[in-house]
Amino acid sequence: MNDYTPHGQHVEEDWQTDGTVVVFAIPRYTVHFGVILVGIVILGVVAALLVYRLLDTHATENTSLQPSYPLPQPVTFIPPTQEQPTPTGRFVVSPDDDPALGPEDAPVVIIEFSDYQCYYCGLFAHETLYPLLNLYGDRVRFVYRDFVFYGPISLQAAISAECAYDQGAFWLYHDRLFEQQDNLNTKLFFALAKELDLDVQAFARCASDPAVEDEVKADTADGQTLGVRGTPTFYINGRVLVGAQSVNTFADIIDEELALAGSPPLEDMSNDR
Repeated sequence: MNDYTPHGQHVEEDWQTDGTVVVFAIPRYTVHFGVILVGIVILGVVAALLVYRLLDTHATENTSLQPSYPLPQPVTFIPPTQEQPTPTGRFVVSPDDDPALGPEDAPVVIIEFSDYQCYYCGLFAHETLYPLLNLYGDRVRFVYRDFVFYGPISLQAAISAECAYDQGAFWLYHDRLFEQQDNLNTKLFFALAKELDLDVQAFARCASDPAVEDEVKADTADGQTLGVRGTPTFYINGRVLVGAQSVNTFADIIDEELALAGSPPLEDMSNDR
């Protein structure tokens, strides 16, 4: 037998009965290729099983378009309690001792629950409030009440407005806050007090007074009890109106209330709207 083994080959020997030896030479690259091929086949089978499991799981999860558990409904606010309207469909809403425009004996009282960061509250303050009051004059009394809806900055803004109220400058401060409602912060609150020539030291003492914060929170609690779900919400002689509605929408309700109160209609009102 030749002792030479060809390079790159695997040699097997087979002894025959007559004593001769038959040599089988198998190239080594053939053995390596076979091992690699077997590995690829095994990996392919494993991958196929994994894909099948994933597809089967996905199909099971999508057998129904609805989940097996109830999803929470998107809401902005759920009040803890809700006042029921009277048999006439009106709510009993206290004006409290909050800032107001118009005579106390006006036949129509509008009470707003508002937040200084609320875009639609700002829209009402800019576009509707003063035209409405100019239209009806002393027949309407408007009361502003806080409904803190957008968090700590809204609370601080409401407290600051209360402190301006203590110095007789509520409505000027109210208007400035809505003009700057995208930039509300503590620095601005004090800057506005200075701009309006308020006593800044008294303003600062007021802003840190827990009783003022309690007043704002009491307004918000009253709104929650009434069932206020968002801002702005208005009560016109107890009739609820939600959102920054047009002057005409307010006027329609005010006219009905004036008629019920026996107040004569405004002359040429339709031409003024």
